[in-house]
Amino acid sequence: MKTRLLVLMLGIALISACGNSSKDKTDGNDSIPNDSVAQQEEPIVLNNYYNDIARYVAGMPVSDSSELKELTEKAEWKNYSAELDKNWASFQTEKLNVMKPWIDKELGDINKSTKTAFYPFSGPDFAYMYTFLPDAERYYMVALEPVGIIPNINKINNSASFFGAMHNAIRDNLNLSFYITKSMKSQMNNDQIKGTIPVLLFFMARMDLHIQNIVPATISKDGTLEVNDQSASNSVDKKFSNGVEISFVKPGENKLRKLYYLSVSIRNDGFENMPEAEKYLKSLPTDMSTFVKSSSYCMHEDKYNKIREIVLSHSKYLIQDDSGVPFRFFKQDEWDFGFYGIYTRPIPVFSQFYQDDLKNAFPKNAQKLGFRFGYNEESSIFVAKRKK
Repeated sequence: MKTRLLVLMLGIALISACGNSSKDKTDGNDSIPNDSVAQQEEPIVLNNYYNDIARYVAGMPVSDSSELKELTEKAEWKNYSAELDKNWASFQTEKLNVMKPWIDKELGDINKSTKTAFYPFSGPDFAYMYTFLPDAERYYMVALEPVGIIPNINKINNSASFFGAMHNAIRDNLNLSFYITKSMKSQMNNDQIKGTIPVLLFFMARMDLHIQNIVPATISKDGTLEVNDQSASNSVDKKFSNGVEISFVKPGENKLRKLYYLSVSIRNDGFENMPEAEKYLKSLPTDMSTFVKSSSYCMHEDKYNKIREIVLSHSKYLIQDDSGVPFRFFKQDEWDFGFYGIYTRPIPVFSQFYQDDLKNAFPKNAQKLGFRFGYNEESSIFVAKRKK
C-alpha cells in the first residue's frame, strides 16, 4: 500500500512536465599532447577558466593556477566534494556502469554513425544522453527550464547554501534516473542556482569532459541559431536568453564538440508564440539520433503533434522509453525496430497512455534490462532505425 501511495505521489509531481512556460588566466591554459590524440598539426589549447568553474561546482579539483584553488581548500568545499564523490560513485556503479555493456552491444553501430544527438523534453539530463550516445559531435537538448547564468563562484555569499542547492538540483537524476519537472521549477530557479547551466556543468565535469567555452546561443526571429562569438572572452557576466552553447573536449581527443541547450516550449501553442523555434528545429539534420526518456508522454497528445512530426521526420535512429513517440505513429515499412526489457504499464498517473500495440510488439520471452530507464523500475527501451 505504501509503495502504491509513493508511486501515485510521484506521478502527481510528474504530470506537469508537459506544461507550457512562457580566470583562469591565459597562463593556466594547457595543450593536449600530440601523442595522446590522432596526429594533428595544431593541438587545441585548453582553456581552464570555465572548466575550473565546472569542476568547482562538481566538487572536483581545479587547476593549480586557478583563482578558485584557494576556495577548494576550505572545509565547506572539502565536505561538499567528499559527499559528491560518494554520491557519484554510487550513480556510476549502480546506474551508468550497468548500462554501458548493453549500450556497447545494442547501440554500437548507432553510435558510430551518429553526428547529431537530439533530446527533446530533456531538462538538464546530459548524463543519460551522453552515456547512450557518447560519440556525437553536436548535442541538442530542448526543454522548458531556463538557461540561467554561469555561476560566479567568487560572489557566492553563503557557500553552504549554494552546496545544499546543488545537492537538491541533482538529487532526483542521481537517485531516480530522471528529473521531476514540478521540482525543477524551484531546484533551478532560486537564490543560489540560476537555471540549468550549473547543473549541466556538474554532469559534464563529472563525466570527465573539459569545458572549453560557454557562449550565448539565441534563436533569432528568422529561425537561425545565432552564437555570440564576440563573447568568447573569459567571463561569468554573459547574458543568456533562450540558449547556450557549451564547447567541450573529451579525454585524449583534439576535437571540439558542442552541446546546445535551448529553453523553449515545444508544445504546439509554444511554437505559435515562438514560430522561430519550430523553424529552427525543422532546420536540424535529418539523420539525427533522437533520445527520449521520462517525457511525461507529451508526444502521445495531439497538442504535441508538431514536435512529434519533427522527431519522426528528422531521426535516423530513435532511442526511447514508452513515454516517447507512440508506436502507432511509426510507418511499419519505413522503420526497423528493436525491443528491449519488459513493457508493462505506465505508472498510474499516466495509465491512459498504455499501448496495447507496443505490448504485442515486444517478444513473448522478453528479458529484463537489468537497469532502470524511465519511470518504471521494470523498464523497457524501444529502438527504431529508419530503413535505407
